[in-house]
Amino acid sequence: MNDNDFMEQLATYLNVHLNLPLPVQLSFLTDDPSIALFPVPGGRATTSYWDTTKEMDFKWELMVQEASAEDTAAIMWAIYGALAKDDLMIMSSNGSYKFNQMNLNQPELEGEKNEMTVWSLSGSANLTI
Repeated sequence: MNDNDFMEQLATYLNVHLNLPLPVQLSFLTDDPSIALFPVPGGRATTSYWDTTKEMDFKWELMVQEASAEDTAAIMWAIYGALAKDDLMIMSSNGSYKFNQMNLNQPELEGEKNEMTVWSLSGSANLTI
């Protein structure tokens, strides 16, 4: 699954479709205001087909860190709203997966780090690979 571009396409989708004050980056949080998107362990194949394709739940987490608590919450809820849409479609640019659906957990207030407010959102994407 090395050529799977889901994470890149998810970041691109958020950066293009939302007017966020910070770009979504494929990274972990730094000491600066940021929006970090990264894969997390625990994904699994849910269905395997005779032609060797399979459906997989691909787990990810997104964290927002910003100085203003209100801005951080607004960013997180905008991202949550965009990803919770029933007609959401995150297309692969290289044909490495077919997007089926997104499953989200509720955003969580993580607290403060370096005098900035931190929120997190986790979820999984069901992909056919």
